[in-house]
Amino acid sequence: MRRIALDADAHTRSDFRPNLADLVDQVRRTEVPTVATRHGRCSEVFLDVTGCASVADRMDVTKEIDHATEQVEHGEGIPHAQVRRRLLSRVRSHATGHAR
Repeated sequence: MRRIALDADAHTRSDFRPNLADLVDQVRRTEVPTVATRHGRCSEVFLDVTGCASVADRMDVTKEIDHATEQVEHGEGIPHAQVRRRLLSRVRSHATGHAR
């Protein structure tokens, strides 16, 4: 999903009403979000399901990174060597078919 170009991808609400089906088809076909404006300001963003899922995934990852950062700042992190040992153990277990 590419970044929204507010000047190119924006439509007034009055444009949306008669052209809704065409705009929905355009968003689905191009996977480019489009913006509705009200009184000259962006008011809504329309995007396809794939784009919405991508945004949700990025938000989840961002939350996880923020949480991990807080843990490290509070001394709750795990040393690199310990993480490496755990991951290698899991990889080896899965490779031999002995998943834990």
